[in-house]
Amino acid sequence: MNRRRGLGVPESGMAWRVGAVAILGVAALGLAGAGWPTQPMHAQAVPAQEAQIQAAQTQAARPAPMPEHLPGMGMPAMQRMMPHPGELVVGYEGKEAVWSAEKLKTLPATTVTVWNAHAKAKQRYTGVVAGELLGMLEFPLQPHGRELRLYAVATGADGYEVVFSGGELTPELGAGTVLVAYARDGAALGKDGPLQMVVTGDKRPARWVRNLASLRVGQTP
Repeated sequence: MNRRRGLGVPESGMAWRVGAVAILGVAALGLAGAGWPTQPMHAQAVPAQEAQIQAAQTQAARPAPMPEHLPGMGMPAMQRMMPHPGELVVGYEGKEAVWSAEKLKTLPATTVTVWNAHAKAKQRYTGVVAGELLGMLEFPLQPHGRELRLYAVATGADGYEVVFSGGELTPELGAGTVLVAYARDGAALGKDGPLQMVVTGDKRPARWVRNLASLRVGQTP
């Protein structure tokens, strides 16, 4: 006959329960070591992960903000004029003008003869002096004082950029001629055009920007 303990539970029954608890504990440790979850997954975990994924997708699809100013220029990007391919944008102090080769031909023409060190040949270019185009936007052609801090960036359609001091572009200070050319030896420029920057004072044509797309003025700090 089994003796009973104070709570009325047989000793044999108590031993059975203790053994069962021990077995379950060992099984749980084994599952945990094998990487099996020992706790039920919370119902809110999946929605939280989905929310994070949706937020990341929304951020990736959102377009990058337009820069307030473009590098090197003091003019807001949204105010820039977008020319057609082959046209030239000339800008100074928020004012801009767009020129095509045909429009430039309506202005007084200048012809220069230069030695092209790359082509190893003497060439004759016809076009409009860059300073005259800027002068139509009230660029100072007789600069003094702070106006001597001005510079111009000429950019080609391929992103190639060169810098001219403001004085180089003026007839009063410039030793050579900076020409926006639309013809070479009496014909169109071909693959170098329709417009090209030509600088008579340079020893080699490193600043002869081909496929000229923009000429914009900035000012040093």
